[in-house]
Amino acid sequence: MKVFYSRVSSEGQSHLRQLKETEKGFDYVLSDTISGVVDLWERPRGKQIKELIDQGKLKELHIHSIDRLGRNTLMVLSVWKELTDLGIRVICRNPNIQNIDENGKTDPFSQLLLELYFRMLVILDLYQIALYVALFYLFYILLLFLF
Repeated sequence: MKVFYSRVSSEGQSHLRQLKETEKGFDYVLSDTISGVVDLWERPRGKQIKELIDQGKLKELHIHSIDRLGRNTLMVLSVWKELTDLGIRVICRNPNIQNIDENGKTDPFSQLLLELYFRMLVILDLYQIALYVALFYLFYILLLFLF
């Protein structure tokens, strides 16, 4: 069974961009409107996906982008590993990666790409934290001079 899963965070956002080319080839197209902070298996459609997994029906899960699985690196990698360990193929459009190839083997290139992608995100997070700290100290020094 092949399932396409999409998620947006709020009612004001549209699933349309994620749902391109999903008219054919999928047994289910499931969409959630919920924050990525909520664990995949706790989301309404995520629970439905979990039921399909528990019933042994799900073979492939397609997603538009890797962050549809979770909000942070740990959440995404946890779901990715769980699905890989269960032998469920995950195919992501953006970036174009998959956990298991057409022959049922772990895709080493995608694993490497995923690791590099998340390392890049961690570095960006660290830069953002450093920027916030710098701005805090700048604001603090400015307040000292003013008062």
